Amino acid sequence: MLGRHEDTLVRLRELSAFDDWGADDLAHLARLGDRLEFRTGTCLTRAGVPARQAFLILDGAAARTRADGTDVLGPGDLVCELEPLTGEPASATVRAASELTVLVLAATAVIRFHKLLGAVLRNPGETS
Repeated sequence: MLGRHEDTLVRLRELSAFDDWGADDLAHLARLGDRLEFRTGTCLTRAGVPARQAFLILDGAAARTRADGTDVLGPGDLVCELEPLTGEPASATVRAASELTVLVLAATAVIRFHKLLGAVLRNPGETS
């Protein structure tokens, strides 16, 4: 049986959103947060309320509701990408639309995620 970080790493490798990420970067990302599971209907963020963390969806679906409508997020999507850094309230209410597995990233981990993303975008598949 794999540990939580190893399970997360295996799942990240399966997601097309991370096709350009190197093995070391994916391993680093897997260790940045905590893997959590939510039941259908669980509220991850509420519009207008400060967001203290971001959620990287690993499995399942989430419904994001904004003033202009609702859309569905899935594996590889990031919820509250910038709000933990800016201190701004969440711009949408996001609820688990199914059983949902996420990687929860605290504000410091969101900073590291963006640094990793920048390195990957500059040198796809070559970062360490």
